[in-house]
Amino acid sequence: MAYKLNEQRLTPGSLNLLVPADQNPRRAAFTDLVNVPQGECLDLTDWWPGSDGHIEQAPQFTNISGADPTPITSICQSNTRTYYAGQGKVYQIGRGQIDSGYSPVPLAMISFQGYCWFMSQSQAKKDNGTTTSAWTPAAPASGPALSDVTSSSPIGGYGAKQHTYEDSYVVTWLTDVGETNPSPANVFTPSEDHAVTLITQPAGAPANAYGWNVYRRVPPYGGSSLDAQSTFYLLNSVDPLDAFANFNTGSGWLPISQTGYQDTGNALFNQDDASLLLAGTILEADKDPAPLCSVLAQQTYNGRIVAANSAAHPNRIYWTPPQEPAFFPGSADTLDGNWADIGTDSGDGIVAITVRPGMLVIYRQKSIWQHLGDLGDSSAVIQPLCPDMGLAGMNAVACTSLGDYFVNSACDGLYLLNNDWPTKLSAKVEPIFRNMETENFPPANNGLPYMFAVGFRNGRVYVGYPASSGYMAPAGLIYHVPSGRWFSTSLSWGCFLNAGSQFLAGGPGLFLLESVYTNTGTSLAFQSQYHDCGLPDRMKTWADLVLTHNTQGTTMTITCRVNKNQATDGSGSFVLATFISTSSTTQIFPLVYPATYQVAALRGLPIKSYNLSIRITGPGNTGNPIYIETPMLLHYYVEARVGRTFDSGPTSHGLAGAGIIDQIEIDGDFSNGAATLTISSDIPGGTLVDRTGTQAIVGTTNGRQIMRIVLANLSCGVIFGRLFRHQLASTVPFAVYAYRVRVLPIGVYADGTQGDFWFTEPVAPGTQQ
Repeated sequence: MAYKLNEQRLTPGSLNLLVPADQNPRRAAFTDLVNVPQGECLDLTDWWPGSDGHIEQAPQFTNISGADPTPITSICQSNTRTYYAGQGKVYQIGRGQIDSGYSPVPLAMISFQGYCWFMSQSQAKKDNGTTTSAWTPAAPASGPALSDVTSSSPIGGYGAKQHTYEDSYVVTWLTDVGETNPSPANVFTPSEDHAVTLITQPAGAPANAYGWNVYRRVPPYGGSSLDAQSTFYLLNSVDPLDAFANFNTGSGWLPISQTGYQDTGNALFNQDDASLLLAGTILEADKDPAPLCSVLAQQTYNGRIVAANSAAHPNRIYWTPPQEPAFFPGSADTLDGNWADIGTDSGDGIVAITVRPGMLVIYRQKSIWQHLGDLGDSSAVIQPLCPDMGLAGMNAVACTSLGDYFVNSACDGLYLLNNDWPTKLSAKVEPIFRNMETENFPPANNGLPYMFAVGFRNGRVYVGYPASSGYMAPAGLIYHVPSGRWFSTSLSWGCFLNAGSQFLAGGPGLFLLESVYTNTGTSLAFQSQYHDCGLPDRMKTWADLVLTHNTQGTTMTITCRVNKNQATDGSGSFVLATFISTSSTTQIFPLVYPATYQVAALRGLPIKSYNLSIRITGPGNTGNPIYIETPMLLHYYVEARVGRTFDSGPTSHGLAGAGIIDQIEIDGDFSNGAATLTISSDIPGGTLVDRTGTQAIVGTTNGRQIMRIVLANLSCGVIFGRLFRHQLASTVPFAVYAYRVRVLPIGVYADGTQGDFWFTEPVAPGTQQ
């Protein structure tokens, strides 16, 4: 066979931990070794997914929180404020820790109406950037103080009150997140006819209250207690809402204002029962507090905050009225309220909720459901979407315009839910999710599903997973949606937030991703597949590696890994060379065993193996990205196949008739021991028969050697035949690079075994033949 220089192109495609792509059955024919399809990679850490034609250092992260004591598992931005939480504590950039006492799991957070809202199964609060307060403003703890104002008082007219007829009053606080539930009711009987009742604001107004409302029972007077079960109507429906003393508007303090309100009962002031009924503003006493839940939808839905998974009802969702985020009507009502149970199995708890156009996607532990239509609408539909697949954890889903990317509850991979069905995207990195050991990555710890995290930014899906060895994995994964390629990162993250101009992640602090080029925390690593060049059982002699690179002054290291790095003595992986450059540089690296190679006898000799993987590693550069042009070029020679037998099969050696073989030349390596040569032919007798017996012995060689065997020196002598067959056999492996014979054609050979004869054609006299 021809011993020629071949070329293997190393073109980094995707991280692929499955069968090497260059062993694909669609590969080119073995005879066309130059055009073998390119393999993918065993490592692509900290390289930029969007690069094309080369691999380029990816921008890394900046710590924007300092050294926080706990891992960060939740992030939220409200206006220009950034909040993050972990282990039951809440922080804000610029303020440090602002609150604690939450459940030590990922904290549910959402931004709405200038507040960041926090909720867990232990407590629920909100923060406006300066003050943390209860999620739901408390109702007035006591009813209003009630007293008489006599008819001679300057009240703008005589009152219509009648002595012995009592009135019942409640008040509410008006806050920037809505009106509270009412105070306890106080009743009052005027001391004389035509009196006026003074209602005095109770103490204890919340800091974010800007006014108060007064409600009185209607229908009309009918005795001292006949209106006790009637409806409360707004009394100050015409008057402006009273402002509080020292209410902070954000731009200054309001002056002291009226803290008392006068009820004349007079139609002149629209305070008689008929006027209140006509105005028709009835007290809403359903401003109930937030349920303590572990889940919030990532966005508001039709102006409502949606919560789910309370301790008592893991499969229940709750929602607020539109634009009133502080209240959950009927949250504690067992019969009716702004809530709905998803499915009948309360053991299948809700893990996360994403908001899609016209629907909610509700991720549970064992299933995925849809809520179609507005919440509370009689025409709304709740139905299962994926009855056999749930979600790993609260942070394990990223809602995008392409669909929801998520890690399922079995933690066996990344999926895309297109609002109809899920599609698995992670086949190439399946071993990580199946808890299998790989050459460069730790397996995922599927026993910690709540620690999986998924984030999305500009076509890049980040997947953080917990390693089997602990909380933070040495590497996370990135799926590049436009190209379908997988990459890896040198750190794993516990949560993500795509905040538009910023992409944030939580880990041992809060980090701004894709922000700077740095060597801090960057561990560039590229490793090709183990290339066998389409010939897995053939030894190759590797000639050289050609790289074009600019390392921006950073030293990079080339490591060779041979025979799938399975040598037990450590000889399967060794450092070949280092390189450094400050501009685009083409460099050729001879592939020889280094001076430090473990097997001393091979040092300085060409590298020989069945397959080879090239690994390039180094720190990142600060300022400008490192890049390596592709394809990288790997040159090699294919060695002869090693075996214990060699068989040429029947061959005529190109003869039209009979011939004689008198010499054999073998280019081979018989270092392990001698071999027996058998030559068969069909003359005499017309049947292929061994003509050498056991005499033709190929002796032991010292490496590769060319041996010539003269058959005349053997007892078999020269061999006649029309067909020949050459065989070598040994009990130890040997290699044959070339096998050549000297064949002398015979003009005519007839032995009668085939009824053959010879005669000449007619020849004219004087013609020379």
